[in-house]
Order: sequence, then C-alpha cells, then structure tokens
Amino acid sequence: MKAIFWLSVLSQFLETSAQAQNVIACPEQIGGVPQACVNRECGNEDPENEGHCAKEAADQSHCVCDPAATTAQPLVTSVVTAPTSSGSTSAGSATYALATLTEYKDLRESITATITVSPTQSGEPADTVAAVVFAGGVAWYLASFVGAEAAALAAPKEAPPSHRDDERCEGEKSKCEDCGATLGFCVEPNPGCACEEEEKCPEQKPSCEATECKGDEGKCTLGDLKDCECEENNECPDDMDSPFCSACGGEMVDRAQCSGDSPCCNGDETGKNKGCGCYQDDGVGIFALESPVDQTAAAAWWKNAIEQEDPICQKKDPKFSEMTAPQHVRDGDPSVEKAAKEWCASMNGKTVKDGDEVPYKFIQQDLGSFWLSSSFRKTAPGNLRCGNEAKVVGDDCFQSMMSAVERCAPHQATTHGAAIAKGCLFYNVTVDGTTDSRHPPWKGDKGKPECDPKVSNIEGTFFRGLYPQFCSQVKDGEAIKKTLTNEDFKSSSNSKRAPPPSNSQYEGYKFNFEFSGGDNCEVSCDDAFGEIRSACSGTTTLKYKGSIDAGCGTYSYSIEDPPPPPPPSPVECKPLEAAPAWGLTPECFDSDNCRYPQAGYPRSAYQAAGHQFCYGGYDWTAKRDDEWSASNYFWFDTTTIDPDTDLPTYCVGSAVGEYRQWSPESGENCKAREGGLKHSDSKIEVMVTPAKDQNGCKSLKDHKLPKDGDCTKIFDQVSEKCITGDGEDETGGLFLEDSEDGCWEWWIWGVHLS
Repeated sequence: MKAIFWLSVLSQFLETSAQAQNVIACPEQIGGVPQACVNRECGNEDPENEGHCAKEAADQSHCVCDPAATTAQPLVTSVVTAPTSSGSTSAGSATYALATLTEYKDLRESITATITVSPTQSGEPADTVAAVVFAGGVAWYLASFVGAEAAALAAPKEAPPSHRDDERCEGEKSKCEDCGATLGFCVEPNPGCACEEEEKCPEQKPSCEATECKGDEGKCTLGDLKDCECEENNECPDDMDSPFCSACGGEMVDRAQCSGDSPCCNGDETGKNKGCGCYQDDGVGIFALESPVDQTAAAAWWKNAIEQEDPICQKKDPKFSEMTAPQHVRDGDPSVEKAAKEWCASMNGKTVKDGDEVPYKFIQQDLGSFWLSSSFRKTAPGNLRCGNEAKVVGDDCFQSMMSAVERCAPHQATTHGAAIAKGCLFYNVTVDGTTDSRHPPWKGDKGKPECDPKVSNIEGTFFRGLYPQFCSQVKDGEAIKKTLTNEDFKSSSNSKRAPPPSNSQYEGYKFNFEFSGGDNCEVSCDDAFGEIRSACSGTTTLKYKGSIDAGCGTYSYSIEDPPPPPPPSPVECKPLEAAPAWGLTPECFDSDNCRYPQAGYPRSAYQAAGHQFCYGGYDWTAKRDDEWSASNYFWFDTTTIDPDTDLPTYCVGSAVGEYRQWSPESGENCKAREGGLKHSDSKIEVMVTPAKDQNGCKSLKDHKLPKDGDCTKIFDQVSEKCITGDGEDETGGLFLEDSEDGCWEWWIWGVHLS
C-alpha cells in the first residue's frame, strides 16, 4: 500500500519539560551572579515583576536580574548543535552562557559538582544537578535554544577561554578528607585543585523500591545513595499496558522463558520488561524517524511503501519521545475522528489523479500536527481497472482512516499515524511535529527554508530591511548575484517600542544574495526571503546562511563577518615618562625652577642608543628580581655622524662594562655645542625590566636578551612609532615582549643633558 508515515520526535520534549529535565536557564538557579537587567538576553526589568527579566528564559521562567547595573555584560557563550539527520541541512542548537559561582571562585581546575537548584517558581521544591564547574568558578547555563530537540542537548564539555585547568593541578589527586575540601576541591595543600571523594555506594545494590533509594532508571535518587545503582523489581505490566515488542528490546528467541501465548520482551538496556508479554508490530515496519524534520526520509517512504489491504502502522521507537493524536472525540480535541468525518465529507465525489498534488487537511495541535490525505493507488490490482484517477467516496474515506488507526493501536486513546488502501486510493493519517500547513511531510524539504546552524550577530529585523533592495533587482527569472552592505539598509519598521535598526549598524559586514534563475516561481523573491528570515532568525539573530527552493530556482543568502582587527601593537608610547624603576621625580634648581628629567631628541639619537645597547658587547641578561640588571644610558652628538654606524656619534656612556664601552674612541669626534657631557647634544636611557602585569604570560625567569640586529629591531619599533618630530613631549616609550621567560618591557627615553 502506498502511504506515508512520518513521526516527529521532539527529543524527549514531550515527556519532560525543560524544568523537569533540570535545565539550568538562569545563573542564579545554581548560585551564580544575576545578569544585568539591561542585557539583551534579559530584555530590561519586567515592570510587573521587579528585579526580574522581561524576557522568558529557556525554561519559560523570568530570571533574576540586577537593575542597578547600568551597562550590559557581554556573555561568553558556546553553541551546541543537534546532530543533523539524513537528508537535512538544518538542526536545532542550544546557546550556553557562563554563570559565575562565587563559592567556587578559588577553583583552579574543572570538577563535576552537585549543586542545589533554586526553584524558579513559588512552591516548587529545590532539586540538585550535577554540573561541570570550570577553573575560576564558572559553569554553563542554557541561555536560549532553537528547535525543540535542542532543549535536551548537554552543556558544552570544553572549558571556556581563560578558564582552562591550571597545570599545577596535574598529577595524583589528594583525598578530599586530607586537604580540607568542602566543595570537591582542596583548601590546603594543593589549594583549588580537585580531590578524590570516598566511595559511597555499597557493594550490594539496594532495591530500587526501597524508601531510602527511590530508584529511577536503575539509579537511586535520594540521600546518601543518590546516583548509586539499584536492583529493579521487574514486574510485568497488565495486558492492556503491554508494550510493543520493538519498544522492549525485541522478541525473545526462547519463548519457554515467557509465560502465556504472546511474544516475550528481550528487555531494554536496563532489563526492564524482560520475559514480559508484548504486542507484535503490525504492517510493513516503517521505523520511526530519527529527527522531527527528516522530511526527505518521509518522502522516500511515501514512494516505497508496500501495497496491501492491511493497515501500515508506525512502529514505536523507544529511543525517542513520540508525537500522537487523539483517535476519537472522547479521547481529546482535535481528534482524528472529528477531523476525518469533516474532511472526508468535503472530499466526497472529488477526483484524485495520478501525479497531481495530494489533497490534504492540516490539523494543528499544541506541539505538533496531524495530516489527513488521499493519494492515488498507482499499483492497485489490475482487476480494479483504476486507470490514472479515482473518486473519493466520503464514507469509505472516513471508515478506512478510523479502521487504520484503531487496528494499529487497539484499545488505545491515541494514534502514532496509520494508513490503508481502499479500492484505487490510499487514505492516510500522518502524525508529525510540523506546524506549517504549507509544507506537508511527503514533499520532503522542497519549499522549506534551510538554515546554517551557525548563528551570526545580525538581527532578523535588520535583514528585513535589506533583502528588498536585492529583490528589486530580480528581473524576468534571470540569475543574479549581489553583495549588499549596511549602507543598503532601508528601515521598514514604525515600531515605537524599541529603537528600529538602521544603516549605521553592522559596518564591515557583507551580505551576499543570490537567485539561481528560473521561470514560473511558486513564491516571489520578497516572500521567499520573508520565509527564510522567519525560519533562520524569527525575532532573534540570523543564521550565517539560508536558502529556499522556490519551485523554479533557489533564493539564498550568506553573511561575511568584517575582517578581524589587526593584533594590538606591542609598542606603547610614553610621553614624558620613564621606566617605573626610574620614577618621575622632578629636577629642581631652586624652589621656582623645576622640571621633569625627560626630554625629546631626533629619532636618530634613539636609534644610536639602541645600537650601542645591542652591539656594544654587554651580553645582557635581565634578572627577574633586579630591575636594573639590563639598563644603561648614553650621550650622543647628532651633529656628527659616525661612518661605522651611519648614526650619531657615541660620545660617552655610564660606567657599565669595560672602559672602552663607556669611554669610546669615537668620543673624540663629538663637537656639539649644546653643553652636554663630552660635547654631546642628546642623552638617551635604556632599560629592559620585567613587566608589572604578567597575566597570560609564561612563568617569569631570568631573560637572556638577543643581540645585534635581533635586539635593535625592538628599539627601532619604539622610535619609529613614538618619535615622529611632532612635539617636544615625544620622549620615548616601550615594547612589550611576550617571551618563554615571561613578559618584559623594553624601555627607551630621552632625558635632559647633564
């Protein structure tokens, strides 16, 4: 029988809400510092609930927020994407953000901690969760998710930036009782490092039914036995509640182990229902989809389903929560019985042709939908003489649909979907999670937007003011590509509730639009990109890529981020400053005549000082505990050029090293009349000293300085950037070197002649 069965799975979202799964959606639920009310994710303070966010969190609660914080706190986030099913390019994703847990601020490596969860609503009991807390006391919480299946995704396992494990915590762990631990990490010795807890689970497994255990899925949930394995009492369910064999590990080969005449369960992974009776699965055995959006697989089943007069039933798959629909009016609303009676009556006498669009009715439920349809039975028995069309008989349509769902799920209140052949037609009841009536599951992904899982920073409202500029250039079905920027944006919003987007936003981004070309499109360019925007952003930020098959060609877009900014310069100019060890004490000639010692000179004087420091044979080693270990100062005559260096002549230096180093032969050539020592006109001081801020640097130790050209190129970078000749306050600066020996500051500056 040619029919469709498509089961939409919401990844356990039906059986357990986000709260019931202990999803942490607010930082304060686990003792974290509340977010600022002005954060975009918070949406400002709720006017009807002071101290809480206006926006709903991922668990539909309203997080606590700090109204006193006047600036937004940018979130450190990580995106987890659900596995993409066969034939689909889109998937749900969960965005996790960091909560700061002050109790764990001294932690130096990640641990799995049992944390008490604060209730989000009055009257809810407190609960506990096992959460990974990273170095510095931060943990992930679920800030938002896209696609219901993403609600069940686990938090990221990787440590966020700046919260990696301290390498000093590597090696054998201390016992928690030996190092003063109270939260799973040591106080002394090895402060902040994880420790080993004593084994608390007994060798003899307790009964899962015991009051002190209260087991769930083979593990205790209470007290000292929490998370310890327990023994299940495997009592078989009543016949009416017996599972399908496919839902309990399949049928036993040796039926002698099972009582009664029915097939017997092998038992699931925990052994549950082993040896208990089970129902055989009817029909040709179309298995449950492994994704609620796997419409490509649904379309393939439509084409390949085996023809027969018996109903084809959707098998249960125990790995997934299953969508269902009420069978009868007494079982709930909307029901298959009520909808089928109305639709079949409206279809009575209408013709269904081979190859035509399948007529259908879409019925939406709270979290999903079901579809009623009739399709031509192309491979019907020859004696029926179907040709290529057949008329719907209203009573046959209704009775066939109800017969199919009742025979597939006898004595049940709900159906997972069923279909049956009657004469030259199929009558189908398809249950799924789709809430878009324009895209029935048997069409596969055609006509549905496809979105890249990676999320950009671009708001969907901004995109809405951009794509019309591309669509205005699409003419006569011709293929076209265009790259737009923020300058092409035109506002389409008159909302006074929030500032509308503008063309001053997203500078540097590129927006690539394309239409592959084609005639007789089912949707216009504007409608196509409207659907893409709705699917790929909704009211939030846009995915990096999106496309839609318009029935004639494909409309698509992609976003390019601005190029990254250049890395920060290691050179920092310090006008009228010196290395901290020298200080800024002014020189005073009398009470009314004081000056700071720093002075500006031509760039060539600084280059000459760097050359003498690096080529002078001093063999410098900068000491981690001696700021003066690599320092010197020199006098030069900028009016006389040394032919050996092509730089100002070196006149005299401080008494460092050998006599020839501080009283050079070249000093005889100095002739300046500025009054400096040995007929010099400039004085430059040089020092290499440990950086005050060693954050992010390697461990500080004594540093052997490079020589010659490897040395002078460092000082030359400072003089080229900081000595431009634009002012007398250009006295020098420093170069910050990040080396294997820690971080070091290379200072060079001019001082007044003496």
